[in-house]
Amino acid sequence: MRVIYTKSVELAKPNGRTAYVYERGDFYEVFESGKRVAVISKDFDIIALLSSMGYDYAVFESDDEREVELVTPTEIIMKLKEKNDGSYGAIAIFIGLVKAFSKGKVVDYVAVDVDLSVIKDLAETISKKYGVEVLIHHKLGNLKPKEEIVHVGIMAKSRFELFEALKELIELIKVEHSKGFREEFIEERSS
Repeated sequence: MRVIYTKSVELAKPNGRTAYVYERGDFYEVFESGKRVAVISKDFDIIALLSSMGYDYAVFESDDEREVELVTPTEIIMKLKEKNDGSYGAIAIFIGLVKAFSKGKVVDYVAVDVDLSVIKDLAETISKKYGVEVLIHHKLGNLKPKEEIVHVGIMAKSRFELFEALKELIELIKVEHSKGFREEFIEERSS
């Protein structure tokens, strides 16, 4: 699913099934073809819901104009299952999130700028070492607390190599985060 953030929702005209999303207090209003199709509480993951409803695009009103491709954990699982020739018996998904608090301070956002080619190389190394299938979706840019940073999906013949491979890969990704991961705190920005 592609998500578009734009100052004028009405001007965005992507090709494909599109949800136009407006923030209204504690809810999101979702429109399609000019008709309201849903009102969704902010307690739910709006992107996951829209993806499960079959939308190709979600357009949000925002001062920060950008377009991102989002891959849901469910999509990763489906792609891994398509690769299963019958010899794999376990799939695990790891979802890394932005913490709201770090080093005793309130996090405003995290600036993520990691080298995705290195992340891809790490996945290939783990895949060969453990004989597993690996899929990773990693976000870049400024991410707010509770936003997902990375989805790691691993499919293995058994749970034993699955958990070993997942643990090692997450630790290697954390090393890369130390090179391209900067936390911005609310106290620091307001002074």
